[in-house]
Amino acid sequence: MIQSIEVTDWDGGATRQTTASDQPPKEARLSLVVYHDGGTLVVPLIRNGAIVVGRTDAADVIVAEDSLSRRHAQFVWSDEGVWIEDLGSTNGTFVGGRKISRALITPGDEITLGSVIASLHQIDPSSALQPVVTEDAFEQWMREAIERARANASPLALIMVRELGQRQGHLARWLPRLRNQLRGSEHIGIYGPGWVVVGSEATDYDAAERLAAAVVSPSGEDGPALGCAVAVAPHTGASFDELIGVVRELSDLADETQPVQSARTRTGQGPTEGPVIASPTMRALYETARRVAASHVPVLIYGETGAGKELVARAIHAQSSRADRPLLTINCGSVPSTLAESVLFGHERGAFTSADRRRVGAFEQASAGTVFLDEIGELPLSAQATLLRAIENQCIMRVGSTTEIRVDVRIIAATNQELERLCEEGAFRQDLLFRLNAVTLDVPPLRDRVEEIEPLAQHFLELARRASSARALSFSDAALAKLRRHHWPGNVRELRNAVERAVILASGPTIEPTDLPLHALPGMSGSSHATMRVQPVPSAKLKDRVRAYEAELIIDALKRYGWNQTEAARALNIPVRTLAHKIQLYGLKARFPKDG
Repeated sequence: MIQSIEVTDWDGGATRQTTASDQPPKEARLSLVVYHDGGTLVVPLIRNGAIVVGRTDAADVIVAEDSLSRRHAQFVWSDEGVWIEDLGSTNGTFVGGRKISRALITPGDEITLGSVIASLHQIDPSSALQPVVTEDAFEQWMREAIERARANASPLALIMVRELGQRQGHLARWLPRLRNQLRGSEHIGIYGPGWVVVGSEATDYDAAERLAAAVVSPSGEDGPALGCAVAVAPHTGASFDELIGVVRELSDLADETQPVQSARTRTGQGPTEGPVIASPTMRALYETARRVAASHVPVLIYGETGAGKELVARAIHAQSSRADRPLLTINCGSVPSTLAESVLFGHERGAFTSADRRRVGAFEQASAGTVFLDEIGELPLSAQATLLRAIENQCIMRVGSTTEIRVDVRIIAATNQELERLCEEGAFRQDLLFRLNAVTLDVPPLRDRVEEIEPLAQHFLELARRASSARALSFSDAALAKLRRHHWPGNVRELRNAVERAVILASGPTIEPTDLPLHALPGMSGSSHATMRVQPVPSAKLKDRVRAYEAELIIDALKRYGWNQTEAARALNIPVRTLAHKIQLYGLKARFPKDG
């Protein structure tokens, strides 16, 4: 792998290594930033060294995108500057929207390789640099920082920064300006083309909003107008997913008249108009949620990943008498089993080896509010027993303590699994299920509410267009037909990502089908029908047939991603822990390659 100079993590990208000693001292550093479906790669360039981007290990930088050729394009930093050369690719190489065979590029240029976006960035070596990390590295740091904030009962700020009025980012034009406003203790990550996120520990809303105001204010230097969105844990959310969702929504609203958008001052269900509801099923669901909000009983929400379970939970909280109190989200699938009780209920100093101070858990932080337990089926059995006692007695006990603490929280749980089946398998407590499902709501997948696809797509198009100040865009009839035919394994979340990507890729005023690179799940065609062939199970019950089909989906995903369980889980839209559990449950290890 090429050694990172300004970036500390590679997002799992496969590259060949050269040494940083080849980099001339005191010279501006150049990095190629590649944005793709799987995340972001940041590749430092070296003097007189060639870097090839492509789809297979014949390239130096490997991006597993079908639109790329095996060896797609080559980048060379010479005395003249950085040259890009197309290596006979199938889908071509474009700079600034112009197809090229060889061209000289400068920092900020927009480069398109098939459907992959890249840009060149320059960093002044004289400035004291904080590392700019990739999406995955930043997310990992934020999750750890959230745990530290919970343990210390201190705030954690997340700030999203973007250039206003640009479809693509030119980070080199304003990243030094951002760095000049930071203290040096913050973490900086790339979120997408032209989007940067900053995490700052022990930073409350007052401090975070002052920082955002300083970032967007004119610095006396020529530079673009910037917009910032601010959210602070635990006041706005208690999980990374919740915080990033809030700042992403708020960032869409930033403009030159109001460049700083803060979650502290937002009103209603969210920074935008709330959920888009266009189907009778969803109207009935939200009407039920409205009625349920008036009570205090637990609610269990079923639905596939990305279908909108958290939106329903937020709607219940926002319309309840607890609306002015915290709504804390805990993703049970991302909490290590050994720390689950500590995350929920807190711990005392010395309770276990790494417990160097007292920690306040989610139930205490959400006092008089709501705790949303996402992916409840992933909660370890030991924590399930403690959760059951907390629900029944309205009391908790920190790990390592003998004193009960009275709590008043409402529980809303969500899952994409069949909890009844998990109960049969001994992976979930039947008595806990009885307590959680006082009211059960089912969020249908997007493919079952086709009438919402177009309104949602138009809604996301307007948000994306407004965020990037792009020209007026519209969907062609063929593009809308493609959206309606797609199976949407990732549901609403996948639809939003597809629309945002289309705004970037569209070369004209109309979004065409080619601007919508929709990727089906393994075993799914581009239509809404599964095409995987599953060997029939003689005289099998429906449950056994479903399990056989699920096992084949898992094996197919593992094969497609080289038996990498993390990538396969991401493609299947399930947590890695769930995938590992199913591999063991179905005895799939026997089908792994001998050297895997």
